[in-house]
Amino acid sequence: MASLSDPDRRGLVNEAGFVLFSKLIEYKQKVARAKASDIVKYAFNEAANYVYGINDAENHSAFNLVEKREAIVIAGRLHNLFRPLKADKKVLVGPKFRGSGLISNCVGDVLVEQEALYEIKSGDRKTRSVDYRQLAIYAALIFAETGGVVKNISVVNPRTGVIVSVPTEDFSKEVSGQSAVSLFHSLVEAFSANLISL
Repeated sequence: MASLSDPDRRGLVNEAGFVLFSKLIEYKQKVARAKASDIVKYAFNEAANYVYGINDAENHSAFNLVEKREAIVIAGRLHNLFRPLKADKKVLVGPKFRGSGLISNCVGDVLVEQEALYEIKSGDRKTRSVDYRQLAIYAALIFAETGGVVKNISVVNPRTGVIVSVPTEDFSKEVSGQSAVSLFHSLVEAFSANLISL
């Protein structure tokens, strides 16, 4: 989807699309048009709080028709991807990960049971290595908390329609030459290392 929105507001539109998706995935039935309008307003308000901060959100939460349409398309594409999975699996939007050592508590985008971890990147760019580093940190935090290894890590760009999914074991072997358990154990140790010298 080519963006017609102001590039300076694209981050807001992308975030509003994700917030809208996170609300829509909660509903079991089609949302009435009047309620949908309220949800779109809510999504832009929440996105403005996140992107611009609570103190400046009021100045940025208004949206135009182009921005509204783009956010709805982003939300719709994400909904179409994750809704079928929700029929027989637990789809968690905004999973919270307990921090470890230097890494603070953080929130991911989508976790489907312990099977797949998704990072949503809605920009007009290709997938970058930093996206997978972020997923590796989240996966290591899951490992630190549960001892389990998520099976796949994926970057989804609903704006471009690209999904890049990699089995976690393959990713681990490619980037470190180790199994996923060994890589995540090493990462957790690095997070928790006492780096302060006296």
